[in-house]
Amino acid sequence: MRILLVEDDLGMSRNIQRILEDADMVIDPTDLGEEAMEMAKLYDYDLIILDLILPDMSGFDVLSAIRKQGIEVPVLILSAL
Repeated sequence: MRILLVEDDLGMSRNIQRILEDADMVIDPTDLGEEAMEMAKLYDYDLIILDLILPDMSGFDVLSAIRKQGIEVPVLILSAL
């Protein structure tokens, strides 16, 4: 399973990545919405784990943009909101 992890909290990102890699999943981490949108276009992900508060844009905007591109991968939103 290949997962795009979009999280700007470095500690949280590393913990999630470690747990998922221990379960034999491939994780592509990023902390930026713009980069996440590009990665979602380039690779076939099985899941996107998305934070809503990112340094460059809202996670809602990332989700909206990838849906407009026709990317229908499941998205799990994890956020302090």
